[in-house]
Amino acid sequence: MLVAVFLFLKIMKTFKDLDFKKHSISESGIERYQDAKQAKETFENNYGVSVIFGNCFYSNGKDTYEVAVLYDGNITYNTEITDDVLGYLSEEEVSEIMIKVQSL
Repeated sequence: MLVAVFLFLKIMKTFKDLDFKKHSISESGIERYQDAKQAKETFENNYGVSVIFGNCFYSNGKDTYEVAVLYDGNITYNTEITDDVLGYLSEEEVSEIMIKVQSL
């Protein structure tokens, strides 16, 4: 019973917890990559997410994002969540994916 209560009270990370920084590709000198930003978050279960936005990704560069699921810091395509990256997601949809990843 105590374990169930602990799991219920566990605070899940969401979009608001992400810290976006310049994506490494923004240093390429290619103008269309200059706005590229990325946030990575790793969770207690060794899974994580990479969230990126900019005109060169599956993002409109304003308010939609591309998400990849990570395992041990590397992209994984072998989860029940997805077998690819997920594109054009809203902040709310990114949060939903993050919660699913934390629950793996």
